[in-house]
Amino acid sequence: MRFFAVLLLALFGTACVPKDIYNYHPFREPVSQLSQAAEAGDTKAQFKLGGRYYNGDEVLQNYGEAFRWYRKAAERGHAGAQNSLGMMYFEGKSVPRDAVQAHMWLNLAASQEDKFAENRDYVAKRMTSEQIIKAQEMAREWKPLAVPVAQGAAVSQGEVPNVVVRKFGERDAAAGLGHSPEVGPVDELLPQEAK
Repeated sequence: MRFFAVLLLALFGTACVPKDIYNYHPFREPVSQLSQAAEAGDTKAQFKLGGRYYNGDEVLQNYGEAFRWYRKAAERGHAGAQNSLGMMYFEGKSVPRDAVQAHMWLNLAASQEDKFAENRDYVAKRMTSEQIIKAQEMAREWKPLAVPVAQGAAVSQGEVPNVVVRKFGERDAAAGLGHSPEVGPVDELLPQEAK
């Protein structure tokens, strides 16, 4: 790839050399496509978009946007996003450092995929036993947000969409969290007959 860039530069000058030739990946989704899927509620797209913002990959680096997209995917149970969100809390990127929140998210990620246990254990070594107990309690109480039914998805009358409803609890109030505006109140998720 480097040879190709040098050849283009020698033949045509800088006008023909892609701006970020060393990070170019021809099989990745364009950011615009990821954004559309992420806005529609696709947790994999939300996680990938968070990574793009975190690393400044084809977008300006923005930890706030990375946090926002990781959070959306993490709240719906995406293990990779939970791991990334936990590390952002631990490192204090875009949010105040919070080892308890970090451990909670890392613990949730590790409960799904063993490869994330190393990050959880790393954070735990820097916490008090009281902090670890609190983080473990929060992780036990945590429930994923409902995954919105895709727009245009056919749900026959009387059929209950396969969603998980998360209750708003004290942990959410202490963290300043409310229900997700994309999901809405609980009774919006239920078919008319169930109300």
